[in-house]
Order: sequence, then structure tokens, then C-alpha cells
Amino acid sequence: NERNIITKDGLILRPDRININSDNVSTLIDYKTGSPKIYHNNQLNDYENALGEMGFTVSKKILIYSSEDKIVINKV
Repeated sequence: NERNIITKDGLILRPDRININSDNVSTLIDYKTGSPKIYHNNQLNDYENALGEMGFTVSKKILIYSSEDKIVINKV
């Protein structure tokens, strides 16, 4: 949970959660408040690219939006 990933270009990324199985296949999960934004998808894509550079495959990318009255789950 919330660990830094440093890309080969020196960019520091911090996904909310990464689940990795024994085959190096991962699921990315990011939690947000408010309404969905395009840059949230871009953020997950950046995480996926960084993990790919490290030899991991991303099988699922999930954005979870929470507000006072509802929770919305978007699979990217």
C-alpha cells in the first residue's frame, strides 16, 4: 500500500494499492474522492508502464470513487 515506484526517468509514482501474484501479474487499485477525471485513468496508465518496466504484467486497473452517499468502481 502506498509505496513509491521510481521510474527509470527518476519520476516518483505512488499508487494506492498493487496486488501481485506469484506469476508477477498485478492488479492496480487507486482510490479517489469526487467525480471521475480523465487524468485518473492516465495516472493508472503511468503506474502500469512503470510496473511493465520492472517486469510485471498488469491484468486489471481499478479506480474506486467514494463520496458521502455512494461508491463507484470503474475498471479501466
